[in-house]
Amino acid sequence: KKIATVKYSTAAEFLHKENYNIVEFDNIEEAIKLLVKGSVKAIVYDNPILLYHASHDKKAALKVVGHPFHMENYGILLSYGSALRKPCN
Repeated sequence: KKIATVKYSTAAEFLHKENYNIVEFDNIEEAIKLLVKGSVKAIVYDNPILLYHASHDKKAALKVVGHPFHMENYGILLSYGSALRKPCN
């Protein structure tokens, strides 16, 4: 079986470099549907997004395992004068 990921992601780039047999999707929800069906053996993607889906989709019984392959920084873009600036900092 193949490993699923999202098109144009750093996960897809990593999996291509390492010569894994992968299938790429437009969004993570499509990949999760195939994982639940058993059509792919795993999903490799951004850890925070996988953790979100694993914790919110109880019916699918998803679990994030292992360690991140690569650490990346995230940025948050807010409009000028946003009331969310202080809580985000």
